[in-house]
Amino acid sequence: MSCPPLSALVFSSDRRIAVISARVKLVAINMPRRNDPGPKEDQRIEIRFMVKQGLSQKQIREQLVQVHGQAALSQPSVNRWVRHIQNEGDNIRDKPRTGRPNKRTAKIPQINRILQADRRTTIAELSRQTSLSVGTVHRTSSKDLKLKKKAPKWIPHLLNGPQKARRVDRCRTALALFRRRIHPVERVVAEDESWCFAWDPENKQANLQWLGPNAVRPSIVRIERSTQKVMLVIFMDREGMIYREFVPNGCGIDRHLYQDMINCFREALRRKRRDLWDDPRSWALLHDGAPAHIARSVQFHLRYHRIQQVPHPGYSPDLNPCDYWFFSRMKKEIKGRRFHTVADLCAAVDQAINSISPAEFAAAFD
Repeated sequence: MSCPPLSALVFSSDRRIAVISARVKLVAINMPRRNDPGPKEDQRIEIRFMVKQGLSQKQIREQLVQVHGQAALSQPSVNRWVRHIQNEGDNIRDKPRTGRPNKRTAKIPQINRILQADRRTTIAELSRQTSLSVGTVHRTSSKDLKLKKKAPKWIPHLLNGPQKARRVDRCRTALALFRRRIHPVERVVAEDESWCFAWDPENKQANLQWLGPNAVRPSIVRIERSTQKVMLVIFMDREGMIYREFVPNGCGIDRHLYQDMINCFREALRRKRRDLWDDPRSWALLHDGAPAHIARSVQFHLRYHRIQQVPHPGYSPDLNPCDYWFFSRMKKEIKGRRFHTVADLCAAVDQAINSISPAEFAAAFD
């Protein structure tokens, strides 16, 4: 059997390398990328393909340079991966490494202990105590520990044990008025008083403005309330206002003045709520425990005119619609406006009361 000429062997070897090079390029272009392995793993796959084709380490390096250019693996790396594939199989993944320890994770117990000891600790103080950045401390407290910094809720008075028990008893007594079988109370008339100022600045929430990313934050001069004021006394039910009276500054509400207000209220009730006037057992008066309200002469006056009362525990503004809804709703209309006379202030208050719809009154009582 005759041997082929040397030129034919050289030509055949060059052609074989060219075919392999073309296949390597096709593999590099059309290779499916699972979880985006990266260019280094792409070259390892190509090395594995060329090792199975029988190419030498030098030839494999030349083919990688033709395909990847300067990004091709170095000759020592190619040699190492060729030996790895020949000795250990087709696994071309890097061995898992522990990597750098997570300093933030290690500090989570310390941050938690600090916050449990003092819940008012600031982010800056935590950063100094843990030697972590402000952003890392904020991310740890909010995402890892799932904590949020919230302001406490302001209440007018912290009730003690006897006051809480008294509140429960009076609330049960009030419920009994509405649940009794004979002549249950069907409607509540609420009474309360509050100061209205000739100048009452708006709160921070009302001054919020929508601004662009580069807009300058506006500044507002802090001005205290004016000394010119008038006290509003109101009687209302779920249908709206029944009677109101203004008490000028310097005149306190004593038992005599409150009895006169009760008489004026009864006259307004006769004109505006004839059904309640004809059946006094169908409604009850809700007012707080102010000295003028619980005076003996005032209580006798209320019983004489057959006016029932809803028991009101002390320090409980959440039970009277005047406290938890009406005054804040009404003063929204007059805050931020300056009135030069008491007459202008009273006219603005009347206008603000008339602007409240009957549906809002009904929703507050329901």
